[in-house]
Amino acid sequence: MAAIQPGKCHLQRSVIQMESKQSAVVKNPCLQDSHDEVVDEKVLQDIAPEIASERKKVARNLGFKAHEIDIIEADHDGAGKGGITETAYQMLIKWKSSKGGQATIGTLSNALEKAGLKNVAEKVKSNIR
Repeated sequence: MAAIQPGKCHLQRSVIQMESKQSAVVKNPCLQDSHDEVVDEKVLQDIAPEIASERKKVARNLGFKAHEIDIIEADHDGAGKGGITETAYQMLIKWKSSKGGQATIGTLSNALEKAGLKNVAEKVKSNIR
């Protein structure tokens, strides 16, 4: 058997027993669901201008409460504070930092689609490495 090299994807063979029948199942960890991948901050920066006008809908779809949205708006929207694009970006960054490993491409793209931003959701999905 060949040695497994760190950082490389390898097929794994498992034997599953179901009702006294055995079958071999081959799993490829390289093919995990790409929607489970954590969103990169560069993607958030790229989509912020495109979601700015619908940022509150996106925020609610990502699980923000009304008072949390109000705080982000007060901190970043307005004269000399960056405007709605910066507000949208900061909201996305706050979501990513609060969710950690759960701030996934799938979660974000679902929130965008629910807000009527299907084209932006597709852009997020296409940025998968």
